[in-house]
Amino acid sequence: MEKVRRIALVGNGTTTRQSDNFDGEIWTTASVAKILPRVDRVFEMHKEYDAARLNGYGCPILTDGPKADLLDCWPLPIDEMVRKYGPMFQFSFDYMAAFILYGKKKVSEVVLYGIDLTTDTEYNQFRQSFYYWIGMLRGSGIPVTVSQGSAIFSRRWVYCHERDEIAEASIKLGKLADDKIEEYAGMADEAQMKLAYSNGYKQCAVDLGRTGV
Repeated sequence: MEKVRRIALVGNGTTTRQSDNFDGEIWTTASVAKILPRVDRVFEMHKEYDAARLNGYGCPILTDGPKADLLDCWPLPIDEMVRKYGPMFQFSFDYMAAFILYGKKKVSEVVLYGIDLTTDTEYNQFRQSFYYWIGMLRGSGIPVTVSQGSAIFSRRWVYCHERDEIAEASIKLGKLADDKIEEYAGMADEAQMKLAYSNGYKQCAVDLGRTGV
């Protein structure tokens, strides 16, 4: 019987350490591999890399092309994957997801650890392409599980479904804001009165000084 694979895609984020006890294959990038207790596939898509460190992992290194200094180099069929799935490749985890789809062996589950993509820098672009690949995996029948605590699919509400809860929260927040405005306005009036008194005292002092009394 063909062995069914479980694969974890591991980044360097909030839930990375949860992958330490994962009982399937660990796929990751060269930069993250050095902090993990074990790896089964390392993706190195950059032109500059540390060959000695990559060879030390003792597993296949997947790259954008042949690398003579890597002992177990697997060049990815990038052109074929682009023709088959489209050019949605923005970072290494896109290649991992595409290679799972492209592979011939059955995969029972893909689990995401430490892939948060929360900041609005280049991660905004990464999110768009990675969401595409998650949809492709799920659409192919491969379940994709997001580790508990990951921010990648965090949300505020379900659009057009949780309106009553949102409206109630909005009303409460608005009332709290009105109460605070009233409270601070009262404090401002009191402060303005005290300031006026202080200015009056100061002016009296100036006037007394001028009279020489």
